[in-house]
Amino acid sequence: MRLSLSLRLPLTLLILISLTAAGAGASVMPVLKGHFLREREQALLTQGSIIANAVREELLSEGEGIAYIARSFSERLKSRVLIVDRDATVLADAYGELQGTLLDFDIVRDSLQGRSISLEQRLPDGTPALYILVPIARVERLDGGQREIIGAVFISNSLADMYATLDEMRRRLLVGAGLVGLLAALAGLYVSYTVSAPLGSLLSGVRKLESGVLGAQVRERGDRETRRLARAFNTMSIRLAAHEEARRRFVSDASHEMRTPLAATKALIEPILADEHLDPHMVRELLHDVDKEVDRLAKLVEDLLQLAQLDAKAPSEHIAVDLSGILRSAISAMSPLAAARGVTLEFSGQPLAITADEGKLYRAVLNLIDNAVKHASSVVRVDLSRTGRQAEIRVSDDGPGIAAEHQLHLFERFFRADDVRNRGGAGGSGLGLAIVREIVELHSGRIAVVSSPGAGATFVITLPLTQK
Repeated sequence: MRLSLSLRLPLTLLILISLTAAGAGASVMPVLKGHFLREREQALLTQGSIIANAVREELLSEGEGIAYIARSFSERLKSRVLIVDRDATVLADAYGELQGTLLDFDIVRDSLQGRSISLEQRLPDGTPALYILVPIARVERLDGGQREIIGAVFISNSLADMYATLDEMRRRLLVGAGLVGLLAALAGLYVSYTVSAPLGSLLSGVRKLESGVLGAQVRERGDRETRRLARAFNTMSIRLAAHEEARRRFVSDASHEMRTPLAATKALIEPILADEHLDPHMVRELLHDVDKEVDRLAKLVEDLLQLAQLDAKAPSEHIAVDLSGILRSAISAMSPLAAARGVTLEFSGQPLAITADEGKLYRAVLNLIDNAVKHASSVVRVDLSRTGRQAEIRVSDDGPGIAAEHQLHLFERFFRADDVRNRGGAGGSGLGLAIVREIVELHSGRIAVVSSPGAGATFVITLPLTQK
């Protein structure tokens, strides 16, 4: 079974610290033991040399102070001190047990050959001990330069205290490592919780999205990266909900808009099919009305396709174009419709270079001028000017104007405004201004409207100029 992140992190820390403590104990304790043993050995060898010097004088003068020397140094060193002669016979034992006994051991014989010896051994009761043997030599040298060994000093020092110290250090190391490991595990548990809890909240939010609950929000908590992730999720969730709502509204509105011309077309065709002897003149009028409805439906479908392409963010070819030329072309295309409505089109402006998708930008300007012509009383003005590093297009009409509460929603798709500028009165699809906004934003521009009831309306497009 795979553990969760909230458990893996503290367990990992605990295991790592435990292994580190075990490794430290395995590597450090032998080093400490060797260090302590060398210090004890050097100290006892030094004391053995001192004892040897003191005993030498007694041996050479056949004095009786050897036993006293052995006892005094034994008390001082807290060790057993023995003095043996050249035959390995014990001359003095600080404990008074082995005096006169022959110590027939290899280490004793080696020491009587003139070597100082240090050896760690176990006493019969199992206590660890350090044996130190220092030879006792005459001061004078015989022929050939060899020393005459007249005895040896044997020191048996218990190492129980040293091993107790090492055991205490090992115990403290393990306890300390355990405490550190526990603290690290608790810290890891806290850290893992601060990470896993926000991630769990995010996972819950994702599952809600999977189940279709759009707009689900999660708490922004945890460290900075986790909070940023939660904030990004919340933003994405809100946008998904908004896009889904817009999609539903768009489908509903589009269906409603298509239903009207289709119903009208069906109603116009039914009399023709029902009456075979219908007056040809009446048939012609009905077909003429059908043609209008078909044109209206075709315009709606064309606008819908245009919006779908813009929503898909299809790549477009931006080239350097003359903005004034695009405006003049759009005005020329709208002149017949304006003349039929008794509206005059006026233009003022100088050539301005801009990087744009010429076809899309022409469509946006054409839609805007078409909208102005449909609502103008007598004149529509198109002005092009430069403001800093931006081009400004102003399309103004002298129509009835737009109420303030409608201006905020004017560029929404299928927006209905119950005033004289609604699309029912003008015959539009309700998508023209939405298309204009999408195209302007595609070119990193902005669009706004300035209007008040009875004072006409001015649409302002701002686009970045080509930088030279």
